[in-house]
Amino acid sequence: MDPSILPAELWDAIFSDCGNTPLCLSQICSHLRKTVHANCKLWSVIRIKLYKRGLRGDFDPLDNCSYISCVQADRITQSLRLTRTHPITLIFDSGVISTDYPPDAFELTEQSSVFPLMRCGLGRCREFKMEATAAKTFNDTLSNLVRGIALPVLRDVSLYGSGWYGGGALELLFTGARNIRRIYVSGDVLDLHLAHFDWAHTIHEFKLGQDWPRWPGDSISAQFPNISNLSIGAETMFDCRLQDHIGLRKVLSALRLLTSFSVFMNYDSRQQVLEALKLADVAIPTLEELSIVYIDPGVHYPVAESVFVHLIHRASLKTLRLLGIPIRSAGLLNLLQPVQSTLRVLIISEPIATIDPYCPLSPAFFYQMHDKSFLPNLTSLHLVWNHVVDEKCVVDMLEQRAFGAVSVGRGVPFEGMEEEVKRRVSQLNITYPPLLRVPYGSERP
Repeated sequence: MDPSILPAELWDAIFSDCGNTPLCLSQICSHLRKTVHANCKLWSVIRIKLYKRGLRGDFDPLDNCSYISCVQADRITQSLRLTRTHPITLIFDSGVISTDYPPDAFELTEQSSVFPLMRCGLGRCREFKMEATAAKTFNDTLSNLVRGIALPVLRDVSLYGSGWYGGGALELLFTGARNIRRIYVSGDVLDLHLAHFDWAHTIHEFKLGQDWPRWPGDSISAQFPNISNLSIGAETMFDCRLQDHIGLRKVLSALRLLTSFSVFMNYDSRQQVLEALKLADVAIPTLEELSIVYIDPGVHYPVAESVFVHLIHRASLKTLRLLGIPIRSAGLLNLLQPVQSTLRVLIISEPIATIDPYCPLSPAFFYQMHDKSFLPNLTSLHLVWNHVVDEKCVVDMLEQRAFGAVSVGRGVPFEGMEEEVKRRVSQLNITYPPLLRVPYGSERP
């Protein structure tokens, strides 16, 4: 097919689903190259791989981590040029081991040709990410890069890594910012105090990744009093000096505008998190969205619904997500009772290899869902099961209830279903989600 037949707008829509691959797309033909070069958004994500100095096998974790390759510098220059005035996402990735050190690498300093171009592009940076472990000496390079630069459109900051974030580079980065709205931190961030910045009061989303071992919980609410969305990673400890539930109680009680709360657990943190939630015994009357995620496959310990009930018994909860949580069906129904009249979206994904009696999506659940007076305002239902279910019971429930959005099933939904059931299913607007699978491994909200 001749690419010129399709209008540029349609190609833009197609490209938006192709991910960040503008360079590959531009090499297909001259027409697509012209179309891709005209699309600023396609070039707006700029990833900068930082390499450690040294030859193959000569790995020093304290060595300078501010080298890039000549090929990469050319691509950065091209991306900055083709984005024109479009906001950009800047990603620094220093997670490359020394054996991948490129032969044409050079140090990213003020004398580098790409350095002044990056400083000019920083003013358009909407999202800033620093990934993996950055060597301490990179603080100097980053400091020189952001020094004196205003960042009026910077909204999102994500920091992954360890040890170096207490340096002056981030202080300079945050000084140039005007209206940061979201912060995500994962790693051993030892000295991050942001309350003195004017934009600290505009932060509405704060996420602690699972790799951050300790965080004084009361300082979250002290630094960011207007948070509306709080997410806690699997291994986060709220207070290394006090009991965990005291730190949790402090932060949840102080955040008066909190509408969304997410907790991610793994095998090591499960007992601590559940105990803290139970002992905190704090209600969040403003809460509208609750997500509880268990991110370890194959490890199933029962979770009592009473751990979560107190969080929502005074709330007007609209969205509930339970991903990978081994809970009894009766417990699930008890959890849903306090939010019967307010819940709009229900998302449940069973643990892998779920065994009785910890199958929340049991016949008892589906029979209860038949009743239109149960969760009468529910408009969106998304279910993933990992055991054999009564497919007729599921279809009966879906025919009985008029949901606006439905996705149910497993990897191969309704495999080997009877012809009559297949006919009924074909008349329903059903999608089948692996999209609700529990995010195993390192979760980055």
